[in-house]
Amino acid sequence: MFLGLVLFFTTVLTTDGYECQTITLNECKNNFPYNETIMPNVLGHQSQNVAKAQSLALMSFNNVCGVNYRNFLCVMYVPVCTVLEMAIPPCRDFCTVAKRDCEHVLNNAGIQWPDDMNCSKFPLTGLCIDVMVPISGKDYLKTTFRLRLFI
Repeated sequence: MFLGLVLFFTTVLTTDGYECQTITLNECKNNFPYNETIMPNVLGHQSQNVAKAQSLALMSFNNVCGVNYRNFLCVMYVPVCTVLEMAIPPCRDFCTVAKRDCEHVLNNAGIQWPDDMNCSKFPLTGLCIDVMVPISGKDYLKTTFRLRLFI
């Protein structure tokens, strides 16, 4: 049974090496459903500075690849902060959509889809961030996101 939820999160400071902090990655600061992230992220980066440095090349394709790609990268590099004290990975379907939208663009630029973003590494079931649903707004696309839980 699929349970789709739209969740809103508040500021939380966690322990055990995970810390919530305001998002500083420019590409993920505006028109995004949350404004706080947890580190280390899904890729194991310990700080947003490291995440930013590692994401620059991929983020430069946001305008060409679209909102699903951008949202996927934001979930990877600056995941939502929750009370769970862990970075929640994207669902495999979310990765697949982002890869479908952008892999050919990256390949044309001589860049391969990163191994650490191999979609088979992400869960089909369990706790993960699902594809974000665009909602038209005044300025741009606002997004909401769902946690995908299977019971």
